[in-house]
Amino acid sequence: MRKKINKLYMMAALLFIFSVLSACGQSETSNTPRIPVLVYHSIMPHQFYYPTNADNPWILLDGVFYQQMRYLYENDFTPLTTQQFLDFMFNNADLPENPVLITFDDGYLDNYLYAAPIMREFGFTGIIFIITNNIEEETPAMAAYPLQFMSLAELNAAVDVFEYGPHGHHMHQFVDGTPMFSVESEENIRSDIRQSFDVPILWQSVFAYPFGRHSENAISALKAEGVQAAFATHWGYVYRNTDPFVLPRFSVTPDWTPELFSDIVWGRHGR
Repeated sequence: MRKKINKLYMMAALLFIFSVLSACGQSETSNTPRIPVLVYHSIMPHQFYYPTNADNPWILLDGVFYQQMRYLYENDFTPLTTQQFLDFMFNNADLPENPVLITFDDGYLDNYLYAAPIMREFGFTGIIFIITNNIEEETPAMAAYPLQFMSLAELNAAVDVFEYGPHGHHMHQFVDGTPMFSVESEENIRSDIRQSFDVPILWQSVFAYPFGRHSENAISALKAEGVQAAFATHWGYVYRNTDPFVLPRFSVTPDWTPELFSDIVWGRHGR
């Protein structure tokens, strides 16, 4: 009988210890600083969105974008600057309350025309990763299709809202159905990165992979050129110990519901 009682006490003790450890682990996970990184592409008003671009998953109505930015503003989110993000990743800096990193890929003219005024209204900042070979020499006329890119005039006129990083130069394209950046040699990728760096307005410490694809050659090339952090497009949150050369982002598409947007920015996605 005594052996049976001792065994019961031991089992109860083990269960108690396990429950305490589990609770501690859950608490640490929920309180660990993390950043939801949002990535947008094109933001268009009704007259350019319908009907030509209504089925394009990378183009968002400006009204939807406005509602998302207003949600962040009304719930006291703080969009991070590039330096704040790097300081969190590499300098052990604390994050502000409710951090979020707002990014755009490619450098479309509509980012300047429609996204920038909305972000400016709420006092927000973001990062645009530019395909530097597509920077226009002069300001193009806005049209529904094909998509137009910013010139240096627009890039400079929006520096109160946007910072800029490279998104490839010639290598933002496919070769035999495969993203070029993920199959080229390290030497060729380094050359392409250096061409991106010729645009003086760009941060050279951050990068976004073309089409989100990368390789060992690409990572080695970025490191060799002094890049500190590179973004892909797989979903997930950025933690301090996240691999800085395979950083996840949440790609915002027209099929997102307000509930999904809320869950993602509050860190509830995937729990």
